[in-house]
Amino acid sequence: MDAPPESDEIPVRAYRWLPLAVAVVVSLAVPAGAAAAPTLTEYGSSAGISSSAGPTGITSGAGGLWFTELNDPGALAKLTVPGFSASEWDYYNSAIIKDREPAGITLGPDGNLWFAQRKGAGAVVRFDPVTQIATTFPTTTTSSGVNDLAAGPDGAIWFTENLKNRIGRLTVTGTMTEYVIPTAASEPRGIRSGPDGALWFAESAVGIRKLGRIDPVTKAITEFPLPSGSYVPWDVVAGADGAVWFSEVGVAGAIGRMTTAGSVTDEFTVGGDLTTPIHLAAGSDGNVWFTRPASPGSIGRVTPAGSMTLYPVPTASSMPLDITDGPDGNLWFTESAGTGGVGRITLGPGVETSAPTAVDASSVALHGKVSPNSQATTYWFEYGLSNSYGAQTAVTSAGAGAAPVIVQNALDGLASSRTFHVRLVAQNA
Repeated sequence: MDAPPESDEIPVRAYRWLPLAVAVVVSLAVPAGAAAAPTLTEYGSSAGISSSAGPTGITSGAGGLWFTELNDPGALAKLTVPGFSASEWDYYNSAIIKDREPAGITLGPDGNLWFAQRKGAGAVVRFDPVTQIATTFPTTTTSSGVNDLAAGPDGAIWFTENLKNRIGRLTVTGTMTEYVIPTAASEPRGIRSGPDGALWFAESAVGIRKLGRIDPVTKAITEFPLPSGSYVPWDVVAGADGAVWFSEVGVAGAIGRMTTAGSVTDEFTVGGDLTTPIHLAAGSDGNVWFTRPASPGSIGRVTPAGSMTLYPVPTASSMPLDITDGPDGNLWFTESAGTGGVGRITLGPGVETSAPTAVDASSVALHGKVSPNSQATTYWFEYGLSNSYGAQTAVTSAGAGAAPVIVQNALDGLASSRTFHVRLVAQNA
């Protein structure tokens, strides 16, 4: 049976050309999640990843997927995609990583990999993927507990100091500045660029329950309290709907949504135990995805409407931890326990309907964008005199590439003096 299609079903903007005889209403919306189960694949020792390496943070860029390996002696690794072959840089004899617990990682605007060194004095490390030279930048406060970091919209690297209650900023040339969070001992983590151009983070100390926002220009920090409860916020991500999504660890656990003005609109219960959920990623399918480490480990998906689904990872005790969008359009995650490794979960196609052109009395040219996410994908336009549609164009291939493709179709012979509703639909396995 074919999988249910991916479509952008929620009209949010209307295009009308009047006094032309034909008017067109186009659905431009966050795509709804497909109901078919994705495919999960694990890559471990067979791909060249050391047994018991303890993969932790993960990011995409510079020719593949890069991830930190937590266990002694600590390492940085790369998995090529496609090819699925890993390379590891082991600094056993170097003070840069040895016993320093490398954690969160991100691709910088300079093309280098930047990762957190959370143990010891605390530092941010820059790794040049071309020269394979690592440079360490210690924090000005000792034992700072650098844990998570992100590339900011200002071209700098931003990071959390979990033990010193600070947000740090490091330019790619090595200038570091640290900013104290107003609430003492708030234990910041999970920093990300938000949909409003600011940096957002979770304040994970028990009893604090806040999300923080720091303006990259003014450096002003604003804190937004969460509704009362026993959950602990852990990670944040910018959703496709323009909101800030956050994970909450606690009994059952939850995924929440906050407006950029600081208002919590939803909290969706995940279910499970005290370790669920942890890290977040925004999928190209318009949904928010998360890791659930508790055995049996799983990858979760929550739609903008709050529909929650958990997909068990093949190795139940692998403890999936961090998650990111990959170069192939799918999501990738680290497995931090057992023999360790990284995993991939496939996504439904992403769709976006664009404004129509060449509208006249009986015809129109339809346009959009489809993201196949490295899977064979087909698409079509649905149209009709209401949002029930009723007619569609021929099913056409969008290929199986990783990058989005521009799609279009022309409609002729339309009834005059009518308003037509149009949406783009795509489908893969």
